[in-house]
Formats: sequence, C-alpha cells, structure tokens
Amino acid sequence: MAAKDKQWFLTSPHMKGTGIRDLQKELKRKGYLQGPVDGEFGPDTHRAVFRAKHHLGYLRPDHRAGPKLYAFLTGSRKLTAQMKATQRLRRPKPRIKTRGYKKLKVAVGYLGTKENPPNSNRVLFSVWYGMIGAWCAMFCSFVGVKAGYKVYIKGKQWAYVPFMVMVARQGFIKYTITYRPVSGDDVAFDWNPPSVADHVGVYAEERDLKELAPFALAEAKAKFGSLGTGDFWTVEGNTGVGNDSNGGNTMIRKRNKRQVQAFMHPGG
Repeated sequence: MAAKDKQWFLTSPHMKGTGIRDLQKELKRKGYLQGPVDGEFGPDTHRAVFRAKHHLGYLRPDHRAGPKLYAFLTGSRKLTAQMKATQRLRRPKPRIKTRGYKKLKVAVGYLGTKENPPNSNRVLFSVWYGMIGAWCAMFCSFVGVKAGYKVYIKGKQWAYVPFMVMVARQGFIKYTITYRPVSGDDVAFDWNPPSVADHVGVYAEERDLKELAPFALAEAKAKFGSLGTGDFWTVEGNTGVGNDSNGGNTMIRKRNKRQVQAFMHPGG
C-alpha cells in the first residue's frame, strides 16, 4: 500500500496505481466491486467503496478510500465498537412470514395438479369442496382453509367467484376489497368487462415466488415473459394456456391490472 495519508477518489482523469489495484482486490474478494480489478479508480470502484463503508459500519460512508479502509477490509485493523453497533442497526430485519405468505406456500405446493379425467372438473379441490364443477374458487378456498383462514369454509365459502366479489365489496366476515394486494390475496378477473367476474386466483409477489417456487417461476417467465407495467403473478386453479378460466390445470400465470375486477383481502 501507499503512504498512510494517501486518499483515492473519483477524478477526471481517473487516479491509477498499484495501491488502487490492491484495494480493488479486497473489494472484489468481499463482493463489493462488480467491475474489473484494473488499478484505476473509476465509477465501479467509486460505488464499491461506498458499499464497503456502509457495510463495515462507517457512520457517514463516503466514496473516498485509503489505507485505513484497506486495513479494515483485510482485517489488519479491527472494527470499532461504534462501527459494530452501526452494522447491527443496518442489518436487514428478517421478513415476517404473514398468513398470506403461508397461503401462497400452500398454493404453490399444488402446482401442476390437473383434472382426472381431463375436462371433467374432477380434481382434488372440487372433490374436497363437495361439488364437481368449475373449481378456480374452490382452489382458493382449499388453500385458504389449509393456511388457517376462517373466511374460507369447506362446502360453503366459496365456489362462485361473483359471490366472493360481492362479499368483499360489502366488507363482511373480514373479507374486503384491497387496492394494495399482497401475497395470499384473491384476484377476481373479468375478461370482457363490464360483466360478472369470470375467474379467480391467488396473488403472488415475485419475491415470495422466488423463495417458494424458484423453478416454477423460471418456467413461468420462460413461457409468459417477465413482468411489465401493470403485470403481476398469480397461482391459479382451473386455468391453462389458451383457456384462462377452464383450463383444468394449476399454474403460475402472469396477469395485468387491466384484467382485474377486484383484489380481495382475507383478514380472518
């Protein structure tokens, strides 16, 4: 390393030298530097220095680097008590797994479940509910009961999507309309508005699908493409490519807000 008072930062032209290269090696080894180790203090190193200082617990991280930062990175200089305390404060808090997340977890466990025989509406969810018929709502009811919600009742609530929307609009039994859906909420679709709701599925935040069903999500992206403006993911029963409302399969689908009649939040 260079003299102890040496400082590097972003300039034009860029600073260069072996000391910068040594620093970059440590930034790269620790995962802060995304660009090349080239001995040049460019924009990538500029950003990496800030990330490193923030992670190490600097109270006011900036983009300047020198032997002191290098020493912290190599471990030859120990973090101060204040830096360790700041580190703890900056650690991301573990995300609370909500009941909606649990409902989504149940739902993805049944991906690929199909009618048997095909085109019969006879499937695990309709048999469980006690009514052999169009079963997208029965799928939502099934996973809701499994997740511990009281608003879904086997054989009673729900098998008919328009009734779900009606109850949500009235706000009865802790089942309400929401404009900020989260994982586990129900989504009623109207393919030819304005008319009665045609179909329903379980809303799924992408970050939750990445945790719960990464391979199925990757397949859905390959099939339908990544999310665009207004798009979101769902897990749906009785759907299929080319037959949205009666496709006989349980799948991850990409939908758009233009198709939505109501987002519905189960609160009890």
